[in-house]
Amino acid sequence: MICLIQARMSSKRFKGKIINKIKNYEIFLILYKRLQKAKLISKIVFVTSKHRSDDIFCNILKKKKINFFRGDLNNVAQRFLNCAEKYKKKKFIRICCDSPLINWELTDQLIDLSKKKKFDIITNSLDTKYAKGMGIEIIKTSLLKKNILFFSKIEKEHVTKYFYKNKFKFKVLKYNRSKKMKFSNYCVDYPSDIKKLNKIIGNKNPIDSLNF
Repeated sequence: MICLIQARMSSKRFKGKIINKIKNYEIFLILYKRLQKAKLISKIVFVTSKHRSDDIFCNILKKKKINFFRGDLNNVAQRFLNCAEKYKKKKFIRICCDSPLINWELTDQLIDLSKKKKFDIITNSLDTKYAKGMGIEIIKTSLLKKNILFFSKIEKEHVTKYFYKNKFKFKVLKYNRSKKMKFSNYCVDYPSDIKKLNKIIGNKNPIDSLNF
């Protein structure tokens, strides 16, 4: 399955955070290399914008020969739809680039579930036992295409917000966890989160370890 990573340099709270480093690795690169370990992901694409603020990021990706797709800066939902259609994919994984410590084994578990169950969206984001920064979603391309016209401005920016707000209209499969994670937040929202993640990771390798 294709994995689409939402990424941009112009974050209001922490500009350029995706190329900031944790343990000497850029945030986007930690996430990319962790997702490469997933057995059921066939392709990884960074879904970024055409805005000049993302030129630097795209140049870095070019040098590293990493796939990327550029679309509308603010209409992120349209950006994802256009990317999924470009690659002719009926469904895709959505992950945010500010979540560098995503669990690749969990990603495979959700993909495996998508092969066995009928769904519109599969998500672990609705279960509070999963920490912030561990969110994984699998979305049907046809679902996005059919409903994007009804999205408000904020829903265009937050791709799945519309579906969760109207979850009784759709087949949303909630992937649950038996117990809460050790930490409540693994996401990079602010500069202070770099220090926090460095502390969480400790002496472990941020690319190879699953136990945080």
